[in-house]
Amino acid sequence: MTFQSIGTLALRFTGRPVLRGSRKQPVVWGRMSRVERARRYANAERFDRATKQPGRHGGAIGHTALKVYHTLLFGFFNLKTGQLDPSYDAIAKRANLCRKAVWMALRRLRGLGLIDWTRRCSDGQDAAGRFVLRQETNAYQVQPEGEWKGFRPMPEAPRTPVPGTWGAPPPVLDGLAQYTADRDMGLSQEAAAAALERVAESRLEIVTARLYAQMQARQGRGA
Repeated sequence: MTFQSIGTLALRFTGRPVLRGSRKQPVVWGRMSRVERARRYANAERFDRATKQPGRHGGAIGHTALKVYHTLLFGFFNLKTGQLDPSYDAIAKRANLCRKAVWMALRRLRGLGLIDWTRRCSDGQDAAGRFVLRQETNAYQVQPEGEWKGFRPMPEAPRTPVPGTWGAPPPVLDGLAQYTADRDMGLSQEAAAAALERVAESRLEIVTARLYAQMQARQGRGA
Protein backbone atom coordinates (compact mmCIF):
# COMPACT_ATOMS: atom_id res chain seq x y z
CA MET A 1 0.00 0.00 0.00
CA THR A 2 1.45 3.34 -1.04
CA PHE A 3 1.44 6.64 0.82
CA GLN A 4 -1.09 8.10 -1.64
CA SER A 5 -3.48 5.16 -1.28
CA ILE A 6 -3.63 5.63 2.52
CA GLY A 7 -4.93 9.15 2.07
CA THR A 8 -7.48 7.94 -0.49
CA LEU A 9 -8.81 5.30 1.90
CA ALA A 10 -9.15 7.89 4.65
CA LEU A 11 -11.26 10.07 2.36
CA ARG A 12 -13.45 7.15 1.35
CA PHE A 13 -14.26 5.96 4.87
CA THR A 14 -14.54 9.29 6.68
CA GLY A 15 -16.16 11.32 3.95
CA ARG A 16 -14.04 14.32 5.02
CA PRO A 17 -10.66 15.57 3.77
CA VAL A 18 -8.81 14.48 6.92
CA LEU A 19 -6.94 11.36 8.00
CA ARG A 20 -8.51 9.09 10.55
CA GLY A 21 -7.53 9.91 14.13
CA SER A 22 -6.94 13.62 13.49
CA ARG A 23 -7.65 15.95 16.42
CA LYS A 24 -8.54 19.59 16.84
CA GLN A 25 -7.30 19.92 20.42
CA PRO A 26 -4.30 22.20 21.10
CA VAL A 27 -0.92 20.46 21.25
CA VAL A 28 1.28 20.58 24.36
CA TRP A 29 4.83 20.82 23.06
CA GLY A 30 7.83 19.37 24.91
CA ARG A 31 10.80 21.72 25.25
CA MET A 32 14.41 20.55 25.12
CA SER A 33 17.80 22.18 25.65
CA ARG A 34 20.59 22.29 23.08
CA VAL A 35 22.65 19.87 25.16
CA GLU A 36 19.78 17.40 25.44
CA ARG A 37 19.06 17.64 21.71
CA ALA A 38 22.69 16.89 20.84
CA ARG A 39 22.77 14.02 23.35
CA ARG A 40 19.68 12.37 21.90
CA TYR A 41 21.02 12.44 18.38
CA ALA A 42 24.41 11.11 19.52
CA ASN A 43 22.61 8.27 21.32
CA ALA A 44 20.58 7.57 18.18
CA GLU A 45 23.80 7.20 16.18
CA ARG A 46 25.26 4.92 18.84
CA PHE A 47 22.02 2.90 18.90
CA ASP A 48 22.25 2.42 15.14
CA ARG A 49 25.92 1.35 15.29
CA ALA A 50 25.27 -1.06 18.15
CA THR A 51 22.46 -2.81 16.23
CA LYS A 52 24.28 -3.12 12.89
CA GLN A 53 24.32 -6.69 11.57
CA PRO A 54 27.29 -8.05 9.58
CA GLY A 55 26.80 -7.64 5.85
CA ARG A 56 23.97 -5.12 6.22
CA HIS A 57 23.88 -1.39 5.64
CA GLY A 58 23.14 0.45 8.89
CA GLY A 59 21.51 -0.77 12.05
CA ALA A 60 18.01 -0.75 13.49
CA ILE A 61 17.42 2.90 12.59
CA GLY A 62 19.12 3.03 9.21
CA HIS A 63 20.82 5.83 7.30
CA THR A 64 17.65 7.41 5.90
CA ALA A 65 15.76 7.42 9.21
CA LEU A 66 18.81 8.90 10.97
CA LYS A 67 18.89 11.63 8.36
CA VAL A 68 15.21 12.42 8.92
CA TYR A 69 15.72 12.34 12.70
CA HIS A 70 18.61 14.82 12.36
CA THR A 71 16.45 17.02 10.13
CA LEU A 72 13.64 17.07 12.68
CA LEU A 73 15.97 17.90 15.59
CA PHE A 74 18.28 20.42 13.97
CA GLY A 75 16.18 21.67 11.06
CA PHE A 76 12.73 22.22 12.53
CA PHE A 77 12.71 21.78 16.32
CA ASN A 78 12.02 25.08 18.11
CA LEU A 79 14.18 25.17 21.25
CA LYS A 80 12.17 27.97 22.84
CA THR A 81 8.68 26.49 22.41
CA GLY A 82 9.27 22.84 21.54
CA GLN A 83 7.09 23.20 18.42
CA LEU A 84 7.83 20.57 15.79
CA ASP A 85 5.26 20.31 12.98
CA PRO A 86 6.91 20.36 9.54
CA SER A 87 5.09 18.97 6.53
CA TYR A 88 6.31 15.92 4.62
CA ASP A 89 7.32 18.19 1.75
CA ALA A 90 9.34 20.43 4.07
CA ILE A 91 11.16 17.45 5.60
CA ALA A 92 11.81 15.95 2.18
CA LYS A 93 13.24 19.21 0.85
CA ARG A 94 15.50 19.81 3.87
CA ALA A 95 16.74 16.19 3.97
CA ASN A 96 17.02 15.92 0.17
CA LEU A 97 14.72 12.88 0.10
CA CYS A 98 11.48 11.95 -1.61
CA ARG A 99 8.12 12.00 0.21
CA LYS A 100 7.88 8.21 0.30
CA ALA A 101 11.33 7.91 1.88
CA VAL A 102 10.34 10.47 4.53
CA TRP A 103 7.09 8.60 5.24
CA MET A 104 8.92 5.27 5.65
CA ALA A 105 11.63 6.84 7.82
CA LEU A 106 9.07 8.45 10.11
CA ARG A 107 7.27 5.12 10.52
CA ARG A 108 10.56 3.43 11.45
CA LEU A 109 11.44 6.14 13.97
CA ARG A 110 7.99 5.83 15.52
CA GLY A 111 8.18 2.04 15.61
CA LEU A 112 11.47 2.23 17.54
CA GLY A 113 10.06 4.81 19.94
CA LEU A 114 12.33 7.71 18.96
CA ILE A 115 9.41 9.94 17.96
CA ASP A 116 5.65 10.03 18.13
CA TRP A 117 3.10 12.30 16.50
CA THR A 118 -0.45 13.56 16.70
CA ARG A 119 -2.55 14.00 13.58
CA ARG A 120 -4.19 17.41 13.54
CA CYS A 121 -7.10 19.03 11.73
CA SER A 122 -8.88 22.38 11.89
CA ASP A 123 -12.28 23.81 11.02
CA GLY A 124 -12.72 25.43 7.64
CA GLN A 125 -15.07 26.14 4.77
CA ASP A 126 -15.08 24.94 1.19
CA ALA A 127 -15.71 27.09 -1.89
CA ALA A 128 -19.49 26.81 -1.35
CA GLY A 129 -19.23 28.01 2.24
CA ARG A 130 -19.91 24.60 3.76
CA PHE A 131 -18.20 23.46 6.94
CA VAL A 132 -15.25 21.11 6.40
CA LEU A 133 -12.33 19.76 8.42
CA ARG A 134 -8.96 20.55 6.91
CA GLN A 135 -5.93 18.37 7.44
CA GLU A 136 -3.02 20.06 9.23
CA THR A 137 0.59 18.90 9.53
CA ASN A 138 1.46 16.33 12.20
CA ALA A 139 2.61 17.51 15.62
CA TYR A 140 5.78 15.54 16.39
CA GLN A 141 7.13 14.68 19.83
CA VAL A 142 10.78 13.68 20.34
CA GLN A 143 10.75 10.82 22.82
CA PRO A 144 13.37 10.36 25.59
CA GLU A 145 15.82 7.47 25.43
CA GLY A 146 13.82 5.54 28.01
CA GLU A 147 11.09 5.04 25.37
CA TRP A 148 13.42 3.65 22.69
CA LYS A 149 12.87 -0.03 21.98
CA GLY A 150 16.08 -2.06 22.25
CA PHE A 151 18.26 0.86 23.32
CA ARG A 152 20.77 0.25 26.12
CA PRO A 153 22.23 3.36 27.75
CA MET A 154 25.96 3.58 28.28
CA PRO A 155 27.15 2.52 31.75
CA GLU A 156 27.98 5.38 34.06
CA ALA A 157 31.63 6.32 34.41
CA PRO A 158 33.17 5.40 37.79
CA ARG A 159 32.86 8.23 40.23
CA THR A 160 35.86 9.87 41.90
CA PRO A 161 36.15 8.73 45.54
CA VAL A 162 35.12 11.30 48.10
CA PRO A 163 38.15 12.66 50.01
CA GLY A 164 38.59 10.80 53.27
CA THR A 165 37.08 7.51 52.05
CA TRP A 166 38.93 4.18 51.92
CA GLY A 167 42.04 4.33 49.78
CA ALA A 168 42.62 8.06 50.15
CA PRO A 169 46.17 9.13 51.09
CA PRO A 170 46.67 10.29 54.69
CA PRO A 171 46.63 14.04 55.24
CA VAL A 172 49.97 15.85 55.16
CA LEU A 173 50.85 17.32 58.56
CA ASP A 174 52.38 20.74 59.00
CA GLY A 175 55.85 21.17 60.47
CA LEU A 176 55.12 21.24 64.21
CA ALA A 177 52.40 18.58 63.96
CA GLN A 178 54.82 16.26 62.16
CA TYR A 179 57.53 16.93 64.74
CA THR A 180 55.12 16.13 67.59
CA ALA A 181 53.98 12.94 65.86
CA ASP A 182 57.59 11.78 65.45
CA ARG A 183 58.30 12.47 69.11
CA ASP A 184 55.18 10.49 70.13
CA MET A 185 56.49 7.56 68.09
CA GLY A 186 59.67 7.53 70.19
CA LEU A 187 62.13 9.55 68.13
CA SER A 188 64.58 11.71 70.03
CA GLN A 189 64.38 15.49 69.85
CA GLU A 190 67.44 15.66 67.61
CA ALA A 191 66.16 12.92 65.26
CA ALA A 192 62.68 14.45 64.99
CA ALA A 193 64.16 17.90 64.29
CA ALA A 194 66.54 16.47 61.68
CA ALA A 195 63.66 14.61 59.98
CA LEU A 196 61.63 17.78 59.84
CA GLU A 197 64.51 19.72 58.26
CA ARG A 198 64.68 17.16 55.44
CA VAL A 199 60.99 17.50 54.50
CA ALA A 200 60.25 21.09 55.55
CA GLU A 201 58.88 23.26 52.73
CA SER A 202 60.07 26.59 54.10
CA ARG A 203 62.92 28.06 56.11
CA LEU A 204 60.39 29.21 58.71
CA GLU A 205 59.36 25.61 59.46
CA ILE A 206 63.02 24.61 59.98
CA VAL A 207 63.73 27.50 62.34
CA THR A 208 60.49 26.91 64.22
CA ALA A 209 61.28 23.20 64.61
CA ARG A 210 64.75 23.94 65.99
CA LEU A 211 63.39 26.47 68.48
CA TYR A 212 60.66 24.07 69.54
CA ALA A 213 63.25 21.31 70.06
CA GLN A 214 65.47 23.61 72.13
CA MET A 215 62.52 24.68 74.30
CA GLN A 216 61.55 21.07 74.97
CA ALA A 217 65.18 20.22 75.75
CA ARG A 218 65.43 23.04 78.32
CA GLN A 219 62.15 21.99 79.87
CA GLY A 220 63.47 18.45 80.14
CA ARG A 221 66.69 19.59 81.88
CA GLY A 222 64.73 21.81 84.26
CA ALA A 223 62.51 18.91 85.22
